[in-house]
Amino acid sequence: MIRNIKFLSLLLVFGCGEQEIIQIPLQGSLEGIVIGYGLEPIEGVTITIEGKDPLIVRTSDSNGKFTVDDLETGTYNLVYTKPGYGTFKMLGYSFVGGSIPAKLNTLMVELPNVNIVGFNAQIEIDSYFGDAALNGSVLIEHLEQEYEEGHFRYYISNSPDVSPTQFKVTGLLDYYFSDVSSYDFSLPIKNLFPSGSTLYMVVYPVRGYEDYSYMDLSTGKQLFPAMNPQGSEVLSFLVP
Repeated sequence: MIRNIKFLSLLLVFGCGEQEIIQIPLQGSLEGIVIGYGLEPIEGVTITIEGKDPLIVRTSDSNGKFTVDDLETGTYNLVYTKPGYGTFKMLGYSFVGGSIPAKLNTLMVELPNVNIVGFNAQIEIDSYFGDAALNGSVLIEHLEQEYEEGHFRYYISNSPDVSPTQFKVTGLLDYYFSDVSSYDFSLPIKNLFPSGSTLYMVVYPVRGYEDYSYMDLSTGKQLFPAMNPQGSEVLSFLVP
């Protein structure tokens, strides 16, 4: 016990002394590579590193690689963008400098090449069980044919702002290529929203990679970059 007290006292005396401790930022290199879902390298991705003034900007080469030298130890946000791809953000990336470069692999996914040209839905009550469901259909225009199936991401809210950062309920609807471009869906809404409330719904074409997402720290919502920014019109419904 006495030894422990003396050691603590020495720390306090040293801490209260006149010597000033100068911390030198530890620097190092960050080596990144941007790949697609098939592990192919992606060229021409703009990587913006937020947390420095001025911002650090790099572009991936033909091998999908980029390098940042003399980067100080710290926490950064990395924003990846390329036309035809969804913007991906790596928020709160902790970088530790040193003699060995840090390695970072990042996935980018192409946006689906599908347009929504029609969207309709209504709330219907099951005549036997009395449960309410949102039943409707989405009409799409195929701009590519190499994919045999696809997905829509839907957002439902009890607020007119049903954007991907303000939604209450979200999920995927699946569709498959056929001669018909209208795809039906049915979504149970029992106990999700109180009777008499107004619901708002919008759908977007999306690549169905559920693990490809990041958290929007400002809203606490999970965002999905593989989603076309152009969605359907917003429909409204009165919950019976």
